[in-house]
Amino acid sequence: MDKGGELYVKLSIISLAFLVIILLVIGYFVKQSMKYKTEKEKDASKKGFLAYLLTNSLLIGWLVYKKNNTNDRL
Repeated sequence: MDKGGELYVKLSIISLAFLVIILLVIGYFVKQSMKYKTEKEKDASKKGFLAYLLTNSLLIGWLVYKKNNTNDRL
């Protein structure tokens, strides 16, 4: 393999490692923030996130979250 190919492989591995570290840090902070929420609040967060993923609309995801969160009604 030539030097350009080896460099590409090294950069790909470094990029993948960096992405994994970022995902782990995000997962840690999400877990910490969910620790103090009630079960209904956690369920509302999950439903809002699922609505966002299905519709790709932040507004719809937020509305679903607000509708399901008993502590914060519209």
